[in-house]
Amino acid sequence: MPEENIRIRHHIVRPEEQEKFIEPPYWPTWVLRNNQGKLVKTPNGNVLSSPTRKLAEILRVELISVKQNQNDSLKILELHQNHIDSSGGFFNTPNHLPLLLMDELLSDRSLRIFLHSRKKQELGPDTFAHLDAIFKNNQLLFFTLDDIPIDESEDDLEREPGVFAQQHLSTLTEKNRKRFSKLYAVILEEYVEALGNPKMNLFAILGCHSHNVIHRLLWVMKKITTYELAYIESRLAGENKIPTSNFLEFSHLLEYPDLLHSRDEASERLLKQLPEKFKTMPEEAQLAMHAGLRAMADDHQADFSLAINNFAKSLEIILKTQIFDAWRKKSGSSFLQSHQISTLQNPASKAKKLSNFVQKEPHLIELGAMEFILNLKGGKTEKKEPLLRDFFAFVEHETEFGNITTREFLRELRDIRVMRNRKSHSEVSKSGEEPVVQFLHVVRALELLLDD
Repeated sequence: MPEENIRIRHHIVRPEEQEKFIEPPYWPTWVLRNNQGKLVKTPNGNVLSSPTRKLAEILRVELISVKQNQNDSLKILELHQNHIDSSGGFFNTPNHLPLLLMDELLSDRSLRIFLHSRKKQELGPDTFAHLDAIFKNNQLLFFTLDDIPIDESEDDLEREPGVFAQQHLSTLTEKNRKRFSKLYAVILEEYVEALGNPKMNLFAILGCHSHNVIHRLLWVMKKITTYELAYIESRLAGENKIPTSNFLEFSHLLEYPDLLHSRDEASERLLKQLPEKFKTMPEEAQLAMHAGLRAMADDHQADFSLAINNFAKSLEIILKTQIFDAWRKKSGSSFLQSHQISTLQNPASKAKKLSNFVQKEPHLIELGAMEFILNLKGGKTEKKEPLLRDFFAFVEHETEFGNITTREFLRELRDIRVMRNRKSHSEVSKSGEEPVVQFLHVVRALELLLDD
């Protein structure tokens, strides 16, 4: 199939679509269409969508090379198909990785040679410079793994992670077992856990059955180059020349975690979903939105609460400055001075939040209080309180924001406030889906607020 017959198209996921997307409704993505205009899909029938244009371009080229049988090395296409068919597997923590790492450390040929001084001299000290640095920087003591066989199984179905270690760790002396355990803890805590989820998943694939797991980890972390990794592995294989195939097999795969998102591209695309008038809103609101988008687009997030809170903060700033502060400056203060409203003296009055906002400097009001006041529209309190009636009359007749008292807007505001409060006060948000949901709620609220 000619390359031009696979076309890249920008696409917004719609809730009524029958196709299976990994992205939620209203989310922007890139898709591939064949010469009949049909969406290209994974083997499981999910749409082969891409979060970045660059990834879509690579997928297109690899699809063509597969059809032309150009080579059979592992491709980014395969990684991305697995990612989509596992419902975003590369964004999830690979829980089997600690056990897999223990198995692979016990079968790491370069580690075994490094621990054996005579063999290390035969291959040359430069081959083990990185291992030497790890041991020296962490004050690790040498041990031996000579009594443990190399795990030669190449099929993941032949073993479960951790079984090999469970079978053979007990054969080590207590001294060797303690020293190995300290190395394992350093590699896991200081190196593996420093990776974001996409790179953890890539490492789990490329480190498995490698017999060179520490160097492959350093390579995934980009602490060593592909050239150096190929050199080390060629030396382990007893070759003095670096096979060109090593570069073809390895180098392109390192791109994949970065292709899964581009903070700049993601931020720009998502900002385009906001109403045009958002650009005229206060700088503080725009900065909060940008901060939320950057946090949401970062794959190395232990807690996405920052994104959730910043999206809510952006809307909160707009509501306060454009509506509540505007009313207070125009008529709120003078209204209180010229009217004796007995119910405002009553601490139980539902209008108290509004009068406190006007009377008490520095005139602070948070999202929940604004939601509470807006929900008083059309109720008994509005009928009783001239202050409330004046506020709602200002919103309706002197601003362009009359939609803020509609049922739909108040429903969006409630959902935004509930999620924000939950993340601010107690919960950690490890799921990348929650900031997406919060962002979509804020987008809809801004559409109702700002669109004509």
